[in-house]
Amino acid sequence: MDFLIYFLKSSFVLGIFLFVYSVFLKKETFFHLNRIFLLGGILIAVFLPLLSFKTSSSLSSSRYIQEIPIYLNSNFSAEKDYSSNFSWLFLLAIGYFIGIFYLLIRFFKSLKSLFQLLNHAEKIKTEKGIIYYKTQKEISPFSIFKSIIFNPELHTKEELNHILLHEFAHVKKKHSYDILLSQLFCIFFWFNPFVWIYHQKIIQNIEFEADAEATSHLDSTKSYQYSLVKNSLPVYQYIPTINFYQSFLKTRIMMLQKEKSNRLSILKIGFVFPFLLAFFLGFQLEIQAQEKVVEKTEEVAFQKIEQPPIYPGCEDLKNTEEAKNCMTQKISALVNENFKTEKFKKDSTLQGRAARINVQFTVDQKGEISTIQTRAETKDLEKEAERVVKLIPTMKPGIQDENPVSVIYQLPIVFALD
Repeated sequence: MDFLIYFLKSSFVLGIFLFVYSVFLKKETFFHLNRIFLLGGILIAVFLPLLSFKTSSSLSSSRYIQEIPIYLNSNFSAEKDYSSNFSWLFLLAIGYFIGIFYLLIRFFKSLKSLFQLLNHAEKIKTEKGIIYYKTQKEISPFSIFKSIIFNPELHTKEELNHILLHEFAHVKKKHSYDILLSQLFCIFFWFNPFVWIYHQKIIQNIEFEADAEATSHLDSTKSYQYSLVKNSLPVYQYIPTINFYQSFLKTRIMMLQKEKSNRLSILKIGFVFPFLLAFFLGFQLEIQAQEKVVEKTEEVAFQKIEQPPIYPGCEDLKNTEEAKNCMTQKISALVNENFKTEKFKKDSTLQGRAARINVQFTVDQKGEISTIQTRAETKDLEKEAERVVKLIPTMKPGIQDENPVSVIYQLPIVFALD
């Protein structure tokens, strides 16, 4: 279940970056910043859901704390045979790893094909640390890391010059690393449709960046655009390579004709931060309320409280310890009687093991139940625990120095299904 929650959170974070890029950034011409934004989105989507922070808020009052442990279904046994409870999560895990295995096979087969092509290609020169290969195969020119592969017989001299400028830009900007990172992300998050769209956005943006870099060395972009149109025939693309042809030809030409974005447009990147902050506060920040025990004259431990809250039916007990034990028994009986365990029998994640529900409530100065807080691994368990605690009747409040005081009770409930 934790893995499933992680993948859902990661998908949500990636969706935030995809939304901000698609709505605010994709038409802007600061391609390098967009590149950092998109790659940063992948890294944040991977690591942010793994981070969690706890903080506490404190309240001051004259309160005393007592813990009442309760066990539901105490005959639960770790020896229980739950093999029949075949979890659908197990089936999802099998499907997930089958998908990864299939995509990894494709990835390595493509790499093998690439190395075979390089082995049969002719190394014609090395310039500025870049190796140029000539091949006889009818393929579109492409680059990978510090290598450029092309077939000169398929292009005119001018076209080849434009193509090599473009591929040189890819090598110079180290775009192969972007593609590799994005493809690995696709492999391990293949089930998320956002991932594949995001991958295309990364490819599109680095093509924009390479086009801008290549045309910066030309007097006119018209002939470059003509080369794009003339060489717009799709061919097999090796992983993780970048070739001159891409299917979003019209968009590339439009971006070549677009005026440079205003510098103030860079501020649009900031739109991602409110969404990330909302995600962090909503899912990654755990706020625990803590009550400070404060007494005007001195701090008194609960064990020394003069008179604890008295549960209805325990009034005739004069001994403080007897009153505490009576209250514990009454609350334990109430919880065991009213907690509806049957509604959780279909939850496969709770089968065959114990789950802990941490409940905290206050018996205030009027003897009423207030400030109920619950924490469990599912919201349904938290809601059920809160419902049951609300059934606790009004009591006689605790007394210290002849004054009614509030008392906090910790109610750990151990929940298990047979």
